Amino acid sequence: MKNIFNYIIPAALLTPMLALAQFEGSTGGDGGINTLFAGATDFIDSILIPLLLAVAFLLFVVGVAQFFFVTDDSGDAKKKGKTLMIWGVIAFVVIVSIWGIVLLISGGLGLQDGSLDGIPTTPSI
Repeated sequence: MKNIFNYIIPAALLTPMLALAQFEGSTGGDGGINTLFAGATDFIDSILIPLLLAVAFLLFVVGVAQFFFVTDDSGDAKKKGKTLMIWGVIAFVVIVSIWGIVLLISGGLGLQDGSLDGIPTTPSI
């Protein structure tokens, strides 16, 4: 019985916050769908894409270091380094091409400035 209260009490305490967030988002003011899309676009453009590019670059650099600087008699390190370099380049190409396609589609739909045009809003009091 104690385990049930561990889930019910926090959920009951958070319910008014969820209702308030729903009310503010439905009025079309701050917190609406425009803000959601603008925040998602900003997150993707400023955090996610550079992070993925940094990971791909790090993968490529580790592959270069492993290919050129690790000495192994069997040659396994050179094969692993070559594989890491190839996967790093493939990651660069995939990330940049998907980013370009998304920007192309968002430009065609009029989403470049981070807001949607022509979205109906609910009347506010």
